[in-house]
Amino acid sequence: MLDLSCWPHIQAILLSSDFKTDSTNFLTINSKQDTASHCISVASMSKKIAMQFGANDAKASIAALLHDISNVL
Repeated sequence: MLDLSCWPHIQAILLSSDFKTDSTNFLTINSKQDTASHCISVASMSKKIAMQFGANDAKASIAALLHDISNVL
């Protein structure tokens, strides 16, 4: 588990082996369900665009899932 003691208002989650699940759970448990839904949509579109251009779709998806993670702060 991450040490979030510097930010007492942020709730931590136990990490699994699935990045999409972890990022979604982290945003949801911190009352950012709209942000989680948005990031999932962006990740889906990013993956499609990456595939069209021969780029790494997994990296594009991860970047999209993380792009608004600071919304919790």
